[in-house]
Amino acid sequence: MKIRYSHHGNCNEIEIILDADKSFDEIKNDLQKKTADSPDFFAGADANVSFLGRELSKDEHNELMDILQIETGIALTKPPELPPPVIPQALGKAAFSEGEVAFYRGNLRNGEFIRHNGSVIVMGDVNGGSKIEAGGNVVIMGALKGTAHAGLNGNDKCFVSALVMESVQLRIANLIGNVPPNDNHTAKVSYAYLKNGKITVNTSAHK
Repeated sequence: MKIRYSHHGNCNEIEIILDADKSFDEIKNDLQKKTADSPDFFAGADANVSFLGRELSKDEHNELMDILQIETGIALTKPPELPPPVIPQALGKAAFSEGEVAFYRGNLRNGEFIRHNGSVIVMGDVNGGSKIEAGGNVVIMGALKGTAHAGLNGNDKCFVSALVMESVQLRIANLIGNVPPNDNHTAKVSYAYLKNGKITVNTSAHK
């Protein structure tokens, strides 16, 4: 188990990378030991917490969050509530094959995040300091200026697309990439995917 801490704007991020080959009881014990060995690491922090490396059920996720709160007293930021998953008619069901699709209407602000086991569609902007993590694809019907992670559980066939992409950080499966600079601030439709072991971003001017 590894724990990474980062800070973006007013948003603290804690990523806990779980061991895929261990039982859930072993993972709980590892987390309790990590928090006991490094109490100052979490002291006084308000943070978004993400669990990476393996898929968790809702109950397992809640158990790990409870351990963090009990052992460290950390104040955990809750993600915005998602409405029931909806697939927009215009996009068509065939475009998504990684599982259930979550459809979020509105803009994500600094410090807000969405985490979903399937694909995520946002009808709005994903602003700096906000974050999306999806087991499937990430589709932004607006500007992507925050962090997007598609293929959260290692699916390297997933993609990230946005009408305007100026993301601080882009992830697909286990790889991290950067978006080419948009010096002219021209609206572009961007599509990011894995090719030859690297994140490739294709863009086209929006007319």
